Amino acid sequence: GFSMYSFEDTEKAYQFLIGRLESTYLRDTLQQFYESMQRLRPGNRAPAFTLKDEKGKKVTLADFKGKKYVLIDFWASWHPRSIAAQDSLQSVIKALKKEKFLICSVSLDLDKEAWLKASDRDTTQWKQICDFRGWNNTIIRGQDIHELPSNILLDKNKRIIARDIRGTELIDKVKEKNKKDKDRELERKRKKNK
Repeated sequence: GFSMYSFEDTEKAYQFLIGRLESTYLRDTLQQFYESMQRLRPGNRAPAFTLKDEKGKKVTLADFKGKKYVLIDFWASWHPRSIAAQDSLQSVIKALKKEKFLICSVSLDLDKEAWLKASDRDTTQWKQICDFRGWNNTIIRGQDIHELPSNILLDKNKRIIARDIRGTELIDKVKEKNKKDKDRELERKRKKNK
């Protein structure tokens, strides 16, 4: 999948191969892969979205702007590895309970009953959303997600920080970002009071 290659490796491979491929099909496929990777490059803004939670309330990316770091987590109730990844996020939520952090899980389910049964984690710090369109989901298409489980970590301005980050790496990254935010705020207040 996309996430197994770094942006630097993809760039090198693209530059090396693009002029050498004689097959139009292969050249076009490589070009599409490269463009997908570029859209997900850290620092780029995540595409906006609107989906509904299990209560039918609209949830948008704009709802989270400026408030918290957001992990957009892609999963499905029919996919065992993504269920395991969802389960592992319980410890992440627990570890980051006092941090400015939120998980927004986007399901690729087609069956509402199956989704509701598997998505019992909806809390103030963990939103579950779905449009029951599977791989035709608007966020999946906009984020170029091609495998499950997958995730994207966004900063407070909804710019991409990292892709497919999990466990202690995710916890450490969010804590580091929140600490930097606190330090900047303290410095701003200190300068203001001089």
